Amino acid sequence: MRTATAAGHASGADVVVQHREPGTASGRHVVAVTAAYAAVALGLFAAGMVSMRWFGVAHHNGAPVPRGFIDAWNRWDASWYRRIANDGYSYVPGHQSTVAFFPAYPLLMRALGAVMRVSVAGMVVTIASGAAAIALFSAWTRRFVDPRTSLLAVAMLLVYPYAFYLYGAVYSDAFFLALALASFVLLESGRPWLSGLCGAAAAAARPVGVALVVALALRSLELRRRNATPASPASPASPSSGQRIDVVTFVPALLTVAGLVAYIIFLWQRFRAPLAFVDTEAGWHQAPGPATWLKFSFFDHLMHQNAFGIARYSAHAVMTLVALAFVPTVWRRFGRAYGVYCLIAILVPAVSTKDFFSMARYVLAAFPCFAAAATQLSSHRIGARVEIATSAALLLLLCVMFNRGYYIS
Repeated sequence: MRTATAAGHASGADVVVQHREPGTASGRHVVAVTAAYAAVALGLFAAGMVSMRWFGVAHHNGAPVPRGFIDAWNRWDASWYRRIANDGYSYVPGHQSTVAFFPAYPLLMRALGAVMRVSVAGMVVTIASGAAAIALFSAWTRRFVDPRTSLLAVAMLLVYPYAFYLYGAVYSDAFFLALALASFVLLESGRPWLSGLCGAAAAAARPVGVALVVALALRSLELRRRNATPASPASPASPSSGQRIDVVTFVPALLTVAGLVAYIIFLWQRFRAPLAFVDTEAGWHQAPGPATWLKFSFFDHLMHQNAFGIARYSAHAVMTLVALAFVPTVWRRFGRAYGVYCLIAILVPAVSTKDFFSMARYVLAAFPCFAAAATQLSSHRIGARVEIATSAALLLLLCVMFNRGYYIS
């Protein structure tokens, strides 16, 4: 396997990122990881249906109760996506409105709705996106780590306790993750225009696309610097070759930001409120301000919730801290661009939420953290097995709870 080195900079010090070109077995790996995804998905589907039949459904917060396989995956925020797909956008200043949910995912649901129920279309998009995300994550990790560590990283993502959002839940997380991974993999493969198009779709799917804009710009510069580095002392590059920057360098970032700008323009033209997706957060009692930033609601939950409620909210705060703890490893092992991407992808939603709720699924976007965790566990075989087994058990439990109607993320 051929390897090359890419220089990055962290805190003023040089780091070396090992960059491995995909081997000839990459096709077999795609089939293998896709089969693994399918196996986990089938297990979760079966467990959800059996649990609903044996234990019934849970009435929680007055929400509609799931009564079948399709309903079990169309829970909570899924109703907003279905509403957008069926009826388009609406906006009432200061109140909960559909503008909080970015358009790429529900628009694809709407397109598929021509041949199937919109609720089924959402599941199809999520399942296809989840399978693509796993395959792309495998391809991405194999560029930076050895095959064994790559396999461990993929396994950790497959059975992450909140990964059921990759297996059928009608939420946009799997869709964004697949597009973000595609944009990075394409950029690493020297296809900046396709990278930018995937980035644009990702930025039109979730507000955290801003992290993608910054990271793609930084990674483009890193790759240009790497490609300008002389292969040997006998073939030196000119002093300015590593510093030459043109518009093409930033094509991925520029196209990606266009996805976010397109939604802002739509909101301005339709509602005369270009940042309506920020204003509508007041309807969920988490408008920007000290109460949200300092997490008053989170501490209130800890003081007044029962044991289940405390565990439910604490899990999201813990997952946020764990993800942040791996950012320095991402920076050292994979370069500045991926470190910055993870930092922004975690901090933007963490700052915006009033009580950390849903952060455990938001950190799915920070996919390099899973690879960073694998690099630390790869030399501890027993520890890795314990982590995978524990995560798989929690994934099964949380997926069953979600299917039965519990609001857990």
